[in-house]
Amino acid sequence: MTSSPPQDRFLPLQPQEHHPERSFADPAHNLKDLWDLVDLRDQLLKFVLQGQTEPHPSTFMHVFHRSALLNLPTLAFVGFRSILKPDIPAQIRQELTDIDARLVQHLKQDPTSPILSYSSKPLDDHNWLNLVVLCDPSALGYWQHSPHHQRASQHLAPHCYQGIRLHNGTLNSGIQGPLQIHSTRYYDFSGPQPWFAIRNTSTSD
Repeated sequence: MTSSPPQDRFLPLQPQEHHPERSFADPAHNLKDLWDLVDLRDQLLKFVLQGQTEPHPSTFMHVFHRSALLNLPTLAFVGFRSILKPDIPAQIRQELTDIDARLVQHLKQDPTSPILSYSSKPLDDHNWLNLVVLCDPSALGYWQHSPHHQRASQHLAPHCYQGIRLHNGTLNSGIQGPLQIHSTRYYDFSGPQPWFAIRNTSTSD
């Protein structure tokens, strides 16, 4: 996930608004991202229900509160879809990996964390997908107070990513129900200056 710049730096987009020079923010990507998130959710569900100790070899899954994940009637989620820059310096890539490990370790040690699970998988060499499931929408800002997360989002992200699509949504029937995206924030770091936009929409599987 990434922390947000001030709200007034985000360009508001209509549900079907296109910016040809910003193909990363094309609204058609929302539906494809949603399908990928559903697939990752299904892998998570299989992992939890079958009591597996190891997920698919290319997928990283961490379950912090199994009972809540399976039984809460309404959940929130964050979907993080990113494209890595092909020329990331090795030390920055390693620092990003180390921070991710520290965040996961912190969640394992925090019994009060609202984050129920964290799943991540590569779609190819440069494209990554993360799914974070939370106990309710009010918890979406939980990681914003972590110094590790602030370091990753504010200082490393512009050097690591060409672009990020950050989807916020709900599972109104629990972990086995449909995913519904309510808003998407776009972070484009491909140009000399970052570009930010937000689209409020309703996309459901």
